Amino acid sequence: RALDPPLDDPWADAAPVVPDGPSTRELVRHGYAELGFARYQVGALDQALAVYERWLAAFPDDPEALRWVGRILLERDEPAGALPYWERLVELRPEDEAARHFLIAARLGVQVGPAASRAFQQGLARYEAGDLAGAAEGFAGALAAAPSFADAHAWAGRVALEDERPDDAAGHYRAALELRPEDAGLAYFLRIAETQIEHGVTAGRAFFDGLNAYEADDLDRAGEAFELAVAAAAGFGEAWAWLGRVRQEQGRFAAAEDAWARVLALDPGDERARGFLNLAREQRAYADEGRGGSVAAAEAFAAGVA
Repeated sequence: RALDPPLDDPWADAAPVVPDGPSTRELVRHGYAELGFARYQVGALDQALAVYERWLAAFPDDPEALRWVGRILLERDEPAGALPYWERLVELRPEDEAARHFLIAARLGVQVGPAASRAFQQGLARYEAGDLAGAAEGFAGALAAAPSFADAHAWAGRVALEDERPDDAAGHYRAALELRPEDAGLAYFLRIAETQIEHGVTAGRAFFDGLNAYEADDLDRAGEAFELAVAAAAGFGEAWAWLGRVRQEQGRFAAAEDAWARVLALDPGDERARGFLNLAREQRAYADEGRGGSVAAAEAFAAGVA
């Protein structure tokens, strides 16, 4: 029990125990570990920290001592002090996911402050647990502590989108874009939110599902998604245009004609839609006459939209 001073005298001015020999080293290391944890368990963080710092003095770069010093400094809202310990631990153990997590937390705490960092981490944890309301609360707390926290705005926007609150989502994405104007991802999600505001959540989601399917060369799934979008919002001109494009590429020219006609009904001045409507009519005529024009027409359409 020589390593166990009273709580009111936590190592004070005593020099760290310097181990001598393998068995002594392990015994001393074990003593520091038990004593530090005992202090930590009763909430004596300052005394626990003193023990773990002495552990590091006796065993430089000991991973567990680094971990405990970094952890306690984070709990004391001292991210700048904690940062070098987590950086060193990740250097020593790059595969340690927990250490990488706390390294991110320390860096974030330095960037936005410990209160915002803590609330943000809580928001992420609740999101991972499927608790959207709890996640929104966490990100709101982060923004209350750090209003210019771009990542908190972005995550708050994501949660709002998934919770079918596009107005709130758009507000957060606009705020995030003001802070990071070159972020294409934020601009993309703002467009999703604004589309849902204009045409409704169902139509907006279906429209972007269609775009993603088209990018994946899945025309059947893309067509189904755009059909759903226009069924939910008959005035959604862009969805009608994409439906016309997909049906035309599929060789379903009558359906393409109908879609392009809907685009023109919504915007009579859309000359591009008028051109594709005429092309779809020609394609259907070639197909009806059995002149093998469907391939040539599809190539002409592809050239026209390139």
